[in-house]
Amino acid sequence: HAEKPARQNAARYVKYCHFFVLSCFTFFLFSYISHMPHEHSLPPFFPLLYGFRQTENIYPYLFYSFLTFLQVHQPQGIIEIDSIKALSDQGQVVIACGGGGIPVLAQGVELHGASAVIEKDYASGRMAELLNADVFMVLTSVENVCVGYNTEQESPLEHITVAEAQKYIDEGQFEPNTMLPKIEAGVSFLEKGNGRKVIITSIDKALEGYLEKTGTIIE
Repeated sequence: HAEKPARQNAARYVKYCHFFVLSCFTFFLFSYISHMPHEHSLPPFFPLLYGFRQTENIYPYLFYSFLTFLQVHQPQGIIEIDSIKALSDQGQVVIACGGGGIPVLAQGVELHGASAVIEKDYASGRMAELLNADVFMVLTSVENVCVGYNTEQESPLEHITVAEAQKYIDEGQFEPNTMLPKIEAGVSFLEKGNGRKVIITSIDKALEGYLEKTGTIIE
């Protein structure tokens, strides 16, 4: 059939085109993230909603859905890290690990897709570790990380140490699916190198945060 060669060509194109050029200085890479099997996954589950629309005349316009829960995994590696390093070393702006990347498991010499979720903050932190970055900056919706969040004792954090960050983690000060992954990724990044810094702030305060005029700084 004529469709078969077309599908093969498309598959071959996707296989070998690991990045798209968005501009002369910006690259977007599909990021394949290796992870451990299910017994090494993290506690939180992410629900994904699947559904379909009934098109028969008997039940027009009805929508049926069910929930599938996927467990969150710690990223073990980034398949395209050498490409990311090469582009970064040439002064290019690289956009990678979007949404946590595409989860894969190594089976022999091949990579196979997996039904899993790679938390984007953990993936970003892992990429910063592998690149031996000096600064890991996380942009979110709040200017500062807070302890006692949404209580009368709410207090913004400005400069804290790794030990203090770990203490707040142990106290359960951070929401599991929002701020906690950011703090844990930052702590992991700092523990694996010297002279590093983590900055967490809102996207509209990115420049001030980078200049250490605002935000939460962990070092």
